[in-house]
Amino acid sequence: MDWTRRTRIATLGTVFLSCTCGGRSGLLRNNPNESSGPGGFAGVGPIGFGLPGGINGSAGVGGEDSTGGSGGSSGLSGGAHPIAEFPMPTWQSDPIDIAAGPDGNLWFTEMQANKIGCITTDGVVSEFPVPTGSCSPYGITSGPDGNLWFTELTGARVGRITTAGVIKEYKLPGDLKGPIGITLGPDGNLWLTGTTGNDVGYLVPGGSIGYFPVPTPTSGLEQITAGPDGNLWFSESDGNRIGRVSIDGTISEFALPKPNSGLAGIAAGSDGNLWFVESIGKKIGRITPTGEITEFPIPAKNSSPARIVSGPDGNLWFTDAGAIGRITPTGAITLFPISVSGNCPGDIAIGPDGNIWFTDVGTKAIGRMTL
Repeated sequence: MDWTRRTRIATLGTVFLSCTCGGRSGLLRNNPNESSGPGGFAGVGPIGFGLPGGINGSAGVGGEDSTGGSGGSSGLSGGAHPIAEFPMPTWQSDPIDIAAGPDGNLWFTEMQANKIGCITTDGVVSEFPVPTGSCSPYGITSGPDGNLWFTELTGARVGRITTAGVIKEYKLPGDLKGPIGITLGPDGNLWLTGTTGNDVGYLVPGGSIGYFPVPTPTSGLEQITAGPDGNLWFSESDGNRIGRVSIDGTISEFALPKPNSGLAGIAAGSDGNLWFVESIGKKIGRITPTGEITEFPIPAKNSSPARIVSGPDGNLWFTDAGAIGRITPTGAITLFPISVSGNCPGDIAIGPDGNIWFTDVGTKAIGRMTL
């Protein structure tokens, strides 16, 4: 499978993102008030299909770690997890990130369509245009105020959308450029990564903004999540490091054992550790709050994981090339292939219904995997 997860090229202030998956490719091109989105646009019915069985690979107790632990064997196993995909009403919308909302629905960003979308657990889709044109809505998370907050990659803004679709945008300071990841911090503020400015920033829901430079230059900041230790943790795709920042701005960085891992998604696990994906290294990584790293190889030749989330079953679930993956806290990995043609799964979230929801840039749809 010809499968390239994502390439970022900065040219004259324009960011290009390309995704090639199973022969289908898309080029997402974007440039840089307060407003409201009235009614949404209802989507069409789902495309349903089932997963007969997983491809299982156990990485062993120690996995492949930074101190030389060896990996385990792989085999065939798994169970049935039906999947349905719900196409977007807007053609070439390119759904990117997804998060559970306080209203019992899932909310997501549509980068190419320049909209924020909402999908019910029954698959009804609504869309709300972002006032700033060609702003590239990217990351999204639930805030402490009952609203959803999102980043605008090329708009240099953070937006807030109510569950009724009313949008307000906040301009970021000059140094906090290229906002991608966003998450709710333990201090009740929104924390984000600025990939172009190489800063980790925060936004108080009332409107004030602060940021902290990352020590490694041009680190290629990616995703960010709240850790079990009261800090924020983030991934550096170019710096090949996992970063930790305290709420007062103290930053520590932890280098991966091997270069060019292609760090992307990161999430806190139920075991008290942080888990991350290596899209180039074809591994799932685990880092303790003290910085000890263990890696678990994914048992698939064309693996290229993108995002990861903690599941209601105590495991971690991640998106991969043509599959949804599961890894236990001890490192046993199972892959569940997605059989729909042209799929390219991106972000992943746990819905209020207890199922897995994901964005599919390849099919321009939102997917649901029943647990």
